[in-house]
Amino acid sequence: MGTHHFVAVPLIVREKTIGIILADNLYSGAPITEDSVDLLTTFAGSAALALENAGLYHEVQEKVTQLEHTQEELVQAERLAVIGQMSARIAHEIRNPLATIGGFARSIQRNPDPDRVQSAAAIIRDEVIRLENLLRDTLSFTRPPKPVLAPAHLNTLIQEVKTMVEEDGASDGIDWNIHPSPDIPEFQLDIAQMKEVCLNIFQNAVQATSSGGSIEVLAEYLGDQEEPSVQIEIRDTGEGIREKDLEQLFTPFFTTKTYGTGLGLVISKQIVEDHGGKIVAESRESEGTTIRITLPIRSKAERS
Repeated sequence: MGTHHFVAVPLIVREKTIGIILADNLYSGAPITEDSVDLLTTFAGSAALALENAGLYHEVQEKVTQLEHTQEELVQAERLAVIGQMSARIAHEIRNPLATIGGFARSIQRNPDPDRVQSAAAIIRDEVIRLENLLRDTLSFTRPPKPVLAPAHLNTLIQEVKTMVEEDGASDGIDWNIHPSPDIPEFQLDIAQMKEVCLNIFQNAVQATSSGGSIEVLAEYLGDQEEPSVQIEIRDTGEGIREKDLEQLFTPFFTTKTYGTGLGLVISKQIVEDHGGKIVAESRESEGTTIRITLPIRSKAERS
């Protein structure tokens, strides 16, 4: 090093040597004192920590970049999986109605008996309605419209949907118990979308509940919260949902029915979340199901 006087201080982090500092007096010629050694030792401690932190920061940055890349790949893979699953499910759902429509149309063509035409036309009509519902649900799932908010009375909306379900006749023999809360104020909702949510859930409750059972709907104002909200509970005394199926209840195309697209609850969840709310389900097999919806009283724009 060109001199006989120098000092060496190790760079130590967590009892591990990561480097060394060498210093000499070649240019000054001044003796290296204990104070100089102490000062260099203090500096070496800080330098070692700085180098260690710089290395860790670089590693973290590399890991973050890797995670972002992996996340992008997972999202893309999930999209492709959903598209594939969706295509297969739609193809399956379309094939059966089309086969039925084609079969009965050819039957009418071969034997245009008025009675046969009447019954076959009714079946063709039902299958066309089934296809229309499939198309509607698929479009709602793939291209969900933004909520168009307007002042609404939740109690009135619930009663209207309940009347719609009753007029269908499927709930004959089921006891309805509606408990509206007079405390719920008028607030911003997309009325059409929220009617769709309630209709989906009410119809599911009816289909799960046999004659002699009951469906209870409770609407409650949660005004004591930091952000005022309302809660709707739809309880049925139906067959309930198995625990393993409950976990997949809001998964696209999952259904325990022999018909339907498996998109009704997925779309409902999407609508509720677009309103800034949340939806959860509780169920016990053979004991019934409860769907709980929580909605904020004000829109996101109003809250901000």
